[in-house]
Amino acid sequence: MSRISVLNAVLVVTALVLSVVGAWYGGAPPTAVAVHGARHDVVELADGRRAVLDSRGEAVPLADYQRILSVGLIADHVALELCEPERVVGFSTFSVGRDARRIGQRPRLEGLRSLEAALALKPDLVLLSGYPGDVSKIARLREQGIQVFDGGSAHGLATLRADIEAMGLLLGAGDEARRLADRTERRMRLCAVDLPKDYPRRRGVVLTTYGGLLFGGTRATNGIASSYHDVLVSAGIDDVIENRFDTPWPQVSAELIRSLAPDVIVTRIGMAPDLKRHSGLQNLELEIIEVSSGLLEHPGPPMADAADELFRLAYPDL
Repeated sequence: MSRISVLNAVLVVTALVLSVVGAWYGGAPPTAVAVHGARHDVVELADGRRAVLDSRGEAVPLADYQRILSVGLIADHVALELCEPERVVGFSTFSVGRDARRIGQRPRLEGLRSLEAALALKPDLVLLSGYPGDVSKIARLREQGIQVFDGGSAHGLATLRADIEAMGLLLGAGDEARRLADRTERRMRLCAVDLPKDYPRRRGVVLTTYGGLLFGGTRATNGIASSYHDVLVSAGIDDVIENRFDTPWPQVSAELIRSLAPDVIVTRIGMAPDLKRHSGLQNLELEIIEVSSGLLEHPGPPMADAADELFRLAYPDL
């Protein structure tokens, strides 16, 4: 493969990861919502109004928003769960599977690629999650008087509650947001509850392949985890590449996979044939499990559905 092809593949995967990696409070808002250091503080503005700080430190006032544009996987799911349909003027094109069916024929945007399309929907609030794009577009939205909340990078369960609760405040569904976060965390804890303590846990890795390169999702040496890692562990599978990289979304060599000899490789629907054809993985007896479209890639509450499905596929006898 040429250096340009490799670079292009890396750029494609980085964009995909960042896009994967993207409700108002009833009563008096809390002083902050935070989980594992991921904070979206609630502050008081000079005019006495309260506001939520987003990942960029911008204060987004709590108000009765009626034209909400959701641009991101987590934002889409939260808006679908917590907001009245008539208040949401558009969603992202990133959501697939069940969330896409729930969105139906409503307008969908490919992030903020077309700022004109976003402005045409006349939103009063834009919810972003995992936005890796041009920050000048966020500035232009704000110049038009549109409030923008950017949840920042998603790191699985470690940041999910803070994102859900902050968006919940901005949608006027704070209580429901906390319940959604509680329900997601509880489901993740209970996915492998039927796995006996003396039952041998399987060893696995989540892999995808683009342009002949292998990419994984894990817990990095700095403690930051990907949603892939959370799904794997919640399904009762030990992550064989945990603490081997300084990023939660590493490029992985086939040599490392061969040396670690995982019991199972987990990937998204349709990618098993590509992994089996990979030059570094050929002639290996690999068990590859494909998780339903839209679940494994989702860094939000559908992670629990992915973990539940993965547990059933990885431990069919339990």
